[in-house]
Amino acid sequence: LPVVPGGRGSLSFTGDGDGITVATGGGTVTAFDIVTGERRWAVGPADGAALERFAVSPDETVVATSSDQIPVDLWDVATGEHLLALRPEAGNYVTDLDWSPDGELLAIALADDVGGSIVVVDRSGAVRAELREDEDVYIQSVSFNPAGDRLASTRDPYRDDPSMRGVQIWDWEQGEVVRTLGMATIDAVFAPTSDRVVAIGELEGIATVWDAATGEEVAALPQSDASIYDVAFSGDGRRLATTGADGTIRLWDATTGEEELVLRGHEVPNRTVIFSPDGSRLAAIDYTGVVRVWALELDDLVAIATARLTRTLTDDECAQYLHVEPCPED
Repeated sequence: LPVVPGGRGSLSFTGDGDGITVATGGGTVTAFDIVTGERRWAVGPADGAALERFAVSPDETVVATSSDQIPVDLWDVATGEHLLALRPEAGNYVTDLDWSPDGELLAIALADDVGGSIVVVDRSGAVRAELREDEDVYIQSVSFNPAGDRLASTRDPYRDDPSMRGVQIWDWEQGEVVRTLGMATIDAVFAPTSDRVVAIGELEGIATVWDAATGEEVAALPQSDASIYDVAFSGDGRRLATTGADGTIRLWDATTGEEELVLRGHEVPNRTVIFSPDGSRLAAIDYTGVVRVWALELDDLVAIATARLTRTLTDDECAQYLHVEPCPED
């Protein structure tokens, strides 16, 4: 696929888990079937500016896209029609996008010469809230919690002041910070099912899970020689997937921080990793634009092996590769 490499917000699964949505150049976002490779839909101008990020609404009817600078464009998935060009006055540069779980609101992280801000808009483009950071403090990422009443944002101060770093938890309707998680981070994402937040450390390159309601640390992934570039929760919030400088994808228990599985196959580091909605698949895009989709469930692995093998596996091979013993009779 002619995929454009990108950071968080440049790759997503479709709701049924059988397709992936990626930026495909020229300002276009395209959804492909992961089995047939056929295009499902595409939105965006034929010759637009390169996209840095996009966000598909949870009901898959609207796509928000942006380059480095405003506007943020909204597109109708069914018709490909351009719906709106959002031009918030709070900033000139777009640093992140995130839809609320009900798909009615879009959080836009912005930056200008003074600092960072978050603007929350509805589908009509009406501004519902504007949250301003301290002067000379920028925002690298923004994420809604499952209830849609909180936002997590990462602080990036212009000055090298550790006391100004951390993850801000906002009550966005009241326009106030209700908690600060004291960790210098480059990204922070709410779990889909709880108020837990996973954050990537800016200096250590490790990931830590926090309870945003209490401010307590839940789990810390063991530090290694390979810094973490991206992290994602599974749909049920029980697992984490991370990408590292060594090109691997690692799966973790989100509560204990124990490593469960290491996936190898990318020759260069991955920039983005995501779970399918049901957690049965994993997709990652690397720095060259190659997307790989991984099957995680045993039944899917057996089906793939059965379709590709030219002979029957021995019981020893089933035990080694499929973790079943003896081999399935069919």
